[in-house]
Amino acid sequence: MIVKTMAITTMLGAMFFMSGCSSKTMQATNTGFFDDYKKFENKQQSKPDLKRYKKIIVMPVEIISVNLQEQRTPEQKELYEDIANYLNTSYKKDIEASGAYEIVDKKDSNTLILQTAISTVEVHFEDKNWNQYSPIPLDVNVVSYSVYMDEDVRILGEVKLIDAQSGEVIFKGLNIQKDKKIIVNGRHIELEDLIGGLDSWLAQIRNDLEK
Repeated sequence: MIVKTMAITTMLGAMFFMSGCSSKTMQATNTGFFDDYKKFENKQQSKPDLKRYKKIIVMPVEIISVNLQEQRTPEQKELYEDIANYLNTSYKKDIEASGAYEIVDKKDSNTLILQTAISTVEVHFEDKNWNQYSPIPLDVNVVSYSVYMDEDVRILGEVKLIDAQSGEVIFKGLNIQKDKKIIVNGRHIELEDLIGGLDSWLAQIRNDLEK
């Protein structure tokens, strides 16, 4: 029994080691939230003048994960729901506190649509521009274990500001919350493990919406 346990432990350790090594050579992969990522290859685009917009439609945040929906565990589903509730509530609370926009449900003139997406990525510290990253599961498993333990995972936030009347995307933003490590303390990722990165992303959204 002891020999069998040791063999399983050794096998899992090798899998963790291999997954950690392979992750270091992964190619940067976009989430697909934007149709075109070329604008982000060099630098962030400048923010448009938002003074003429008086209202805003806040769309539910999209949580993007390499895990397919049918593969998600009950713990993962609960975590995704917690993240969505936290961000959706915070978006509206921050906008209401700013007094800059009236939150509405219908498209109208002088109205913005806020669309956002959140994912987790492995960052590569040799990349000075912080624009090379690899998608990582929003869960601690055989593939992601070593990357989370090395504290190489960050929140990636993406945002679109859309003119509600014309449908034109007037701003795209993509930000890795590089100063906020995701440090996992248990067997599963909890909302508390992500709060630093999520709050940093919320601060970025507040900045993007400033007039």
